[in-house]
Amino acid sequence: MRDDADRWPAPSPADAMVLNGKAVSLRRVVPARQVLVSGERTAALTLVDLPRAAGWPEEAGDPPHALSLRRDRILVIDGPAMTAGWCADLGLAVSDVTCGLAVFEVTGPAAMTLLATGTEIALSEPSASVLRLWHGFEVMICRLAGDRFRIHTGAGRAEALWQTACAQARLLETPAP
Repeated sequence: MRDDADRWPAPSPADAMVLNGKAVSLRRVVPARQVLVSGERTAALTLVDLPRAAGWPEEAGDPPHALSLRRDRILVIDGPAMTAGWCADLGLAVSDVTCGLAVFEVTGPAAMTLLATGTEIALSEPSASVLRLWHGFEVMICRLAGDRFRIHTGAGRAEALWQTACAQARLLETPAP
């Protein structure tokens, strides 16, 4: 089998993914646990002992918290340990997706401006879901507090999303002519 490893750069380690600017800062964060719970919402929230699943632009707050993906699906960040599989007594499917999702934190006075570069998103336009397309990437964008946001995406797209986010952040830091 041919080794083509030298044709592409190795993915950046999570601790190397940091960009600090005056208007916006980006960094990769690694939650301890990300669990997808599918099924009736009230039962799902009861299972994880959380009061609600945040939609857009509700503040999810610091973890543990749940994000609303669909009417019947939530993503639980740093919630309780759960056994993956079918929870028959509650009619829920539980899937640990910790390794399958990469998470980036966006902060600063221009954080919302950076997010708005790649999608139609506004604090004044609520949605029950945090799912979005951002610069063509399937992502979940949640608000933690104030001008602090997180972008969750598939781990396989982490490097490409990071490069896109950094390019957009650098544009925001460049003074207009």
